[in-house]
Amino acid sequence: MKYSDNGDFCVLYIEATDEKAELLQVISEQQKPVVLVPGNQAKVPRSPDDFSSLRHLKRQLNVPLVFVIPHSGHLTQLASRFGFPVYLSMDALANALAAGQLTRQRLISGPLRSTGPLNQYRSPRRERDSEPLKAETLVPAGFPSTDEIEEVAFVEPPYEEEPPPMIQKIPPRSDPPSKSAAPSRARRPIEPLDEPLPRRPQPRIPRQPPAEQTQPMPTIRPPSRPPSVRGGSQPFRLFMILFVIALTIAGLGSFLFFYNGFPDTPASPAAPQRVGHISFISSRQLSERSNQGISDQIVVELSNMPAPAPGKRYYAWLLGDKNNGDNRTVRLGVLDIKDGKTRFFYKGDQNHTNLLAFTSRFLITEEDATVAPVAPSPSFDTWRYYGEFSQVPIKLPQEGKEYSYLDHLRHLLASDPTLDKLELPGGLNVWFYRNISKIMEWSTSMRDSWEARQDPDFIRRQTARILQYLDGSLFVKRDLPSNAPLLVDERLSHIGLLEVAGPTQDPPCFFTHMMTHLNGLLQSPGAASTLRKDAAAMVAALNNINGWLQQVRTDAKTLINMKDGQMKQGNTTLSLINNMIANATNAYSGQQDPASGEMKQGVTWLYNNMQSLATMDIAPYKAQ
Repeated sequence: MKYSDNGDFCVLYIEATDEKAELLQVISEQQKPVVLVPGNQAKVPRSPDDFSSLRHLKRQLNVPLVFVIPHSGHLTQLASRFGFPVYLSMDALANALAAGQLTRQRLISGPLRSTGPLNQYRSPRRERDSEPLKAETLVPAGFPSTDEIEEVAFVEPPYEEEPPPMIQKIPPRSDPPSKSAAPSRARRPIEPLDEPLPRRPQPRIPRQPPAEQTQPMPTIRPPSRPPSVRGGSQPFRLFMILFVIALTIAGLGSFLFFYNGFPDTPASPAAPQRVGHISFISSRQLSERSNQGISDQIVVELSNMPAPAPGKRYYAWLLGDKNNGDNRTVRLGVLDIKDGKTRFFYKGDQNHTNLLAFTSRFLITEEDATVAPVAPSPSFDTWRYYGEFSQVPIKLPQEGKEYSYLDHLRHLLASDPTLDKLELPGGLNVWFYRNISKIMEWSTSMRDSWEARQDPDFIRRQTARILQYLDGSLFVKRDLPSNAPLLVDERLSHIGLLEVAGPTQDPPCFFTHMMTHLNGLLQSPGAASTLRKDAAAMVAALNNINGWLQQVRTDAKTLINMKDGQMKQGNTTLSLINNMIANATNAYSGQQDPASGEMKQGVTWLYNNMQSLATMDIAPYKAQ
């Protein structure tokens, strides 16, 4: 890994031999913004897990991370999806940084200049530098323009260091001058407004060519008394007094606004007391006979937390369901607070137990540091922070069923009653992923066999397996030749991936079932503020997958009904097989739209990101 320090930020050039752990370690040692430049053969970052780890590290260290990716549209899409700014080249990054600094100068200096003559400070060079750059020079095509300011904001100097122009031109007082005579961005102390101001001479305005002069603000002079008119003088005088007061208030407001800087946008306006969140994540130590390896680990990320009292420590716990009176608890460990922040990882137990299947609440207690408790104290006086998944049920239109947010979450990520009856534990997400993986596996196996042997029977067997998973074992008979046997375990293929018998299909297919629970999450009380955006992306991915699998089914139905002679004539069979492989692969891994460059996601992305729904906001505990 090559390292370059640019003063304001550092640049890491990631090479083919660099490992993920090494990259995270180097980033964790930095105290300034980091620019990551992955090489063509670099192994990291490559997967959503790599970018997720980088995002967690960025939040933990509060150090901005920026990518320069000139050669890979797929990596560009992954980086931007996880919230990282991306540039196509170092030149584009440099241009964006310059544009961001000039934009801040225009915002800061513009209103303040209106309080005095401007022609003293203008120059042709300054006018040229202040012209905005074209958007296409700042970011790659396809990125939203609203991200431009965010992408360059990390290198801008704090606003407190920007000197207001009107302060620089005030004649020197009796105070000693600043130590540095060179142009500097350090703010000079501002004299208190309540001190009497010394009288100052009228500024002398140098002559300049008319083209470069800016009209100064008109000077407001007291109106002279009319020699003989009496009736109209009082309203006019009152109007002028109000006008002067209004100008004074406006100028003072502008000064205070720019002096104090632009306020930061709150991270979570809907929940001002929120101190962070916890996330259920998966180790992926999976088994087809249990729900292990799914939602079996916990990541805790909190900030704005005071240190515990002397002799005390913070202890983190998972609690059982409140509505069911479940008293089961899981001791996660001790939380160490550094600068008001903590990031804690619970790796789970040796059995990789699914924690979401039986816990739904999170608690932090402040208890004795010398004797570690084995269970949370029953005294609410020790409870400090708390969060839970909502268990308030809402009634769905179909069949009068009532599900809460927690119910929908568990159906997707822990256990679904329909699947549990078939001994398919783990929830809808993992089995949807597994079954599509089998579709791609069977499709791919047909091409090599056909090119080597041209065996029609093998092609029909593989096609029949694909149709059984797509239709489900209850409905596949209509698509198979008469008397064709079922070649796949009916327990695994009982529920099809696609809807083939209309909206009243029973049992519903995976596609319909997952759509139902995603919509249920959106309608349930306690839905997170970011859920709608996340769920919309997942619904789009489901629609992509459904379209690709429908194409696989169409080609499979054609192929399985062809006679031996038809299969061996021409290239029709190979063309159908290639189409099935292409659509099955797209359903599995997604496809980049060649026209727009947008990535249409498949089941791999869906499976990885579905886990993010199991994120719980944490806030100070309030006794109920």
